[in-house]
Amino acid sequence: MLEPRERERERDRPSGTTDVIVRSLDAVLWAKQEAFISETLTWCADLFQTTRARFIRPLDVGTWIVYTRQKDTVTTHAADYAEIAMAYTVGLGRQPLAVTRPRISRADGGGLRPIALTSYLGIPVVCQDRLVGVVEFAGEVRADFEMALHEALPRLHSAGQRLLFDPALNARNEVTPETFCTLDAFVWTSNSVSMTGEEFAFVSQIIGPTTVFDAAFAADLDVEIAVGLARGLAERGVLAVHAL
Repeated sequence: MLEPRERERERDRPSGTTDVIVRSLDAVLWAKQEAFISETLTWCADLFQTTRARFIRPLDVGTWIVYTRQKDTVTTHAADYAEIAMAYTVGLGRQPLAVTRPRISRADGGGLRPIALTSYLGIPVVCQDRLVGVVEFAGEVRADFEMALHEALPRLHSAGQRLLFDPALNARNEVTPETFCTLDAFVWTSNSVSMTGEEFAFVSQIIGPTTVFDAAFAADLDVEIAVGLARGLAERGVLAVHAL
């Protein structure tokens, strides 16, 4: 049976389960993302000298998911309203937040409940002004956690970039002559970037969202060749491809 606090959390949890979320996404990509987040949380837990670390992230399907790493295992669940509110508060500030004995109310403003019994540390992961998620430690961490923060922030920023732009962790959109290309994915690329003359000619025509057809025409390239170029550049993380 559920304890009173667990019953309260279930009542506050938005409808839908992790299984529903997974079914709405690509199962293979979901597994890859979960493994990557698990690896990142393990590194964070070791750095901050704690046994429990969490990552709460908003998903494009309109809900938030919580990854909890404890005792070398990672579990997931759909975030309840209090968990979302705390993560949103940290994300809104765009700076790490350390507080003692934080309390969060339900969506109706009542029923205060603790997020942590002793202390809470939330680290926002932001990329291109977009909140990728929040790493949370609810409980004691190393006393000199400011030094750990200095070491953690660059890696967490890189993790955010990969979750948004790494083709290995994201769905590959179909590329057609009508597909729009942008350079905003250039924030993360796989290994060093080298381009052929045709690729460079194609990329040089992309100023803002540009269709493959328009870039091919401006670069004097065959459209079918340009489609292949765009697909390869997107897989290497140089371009973002999407429909508008």
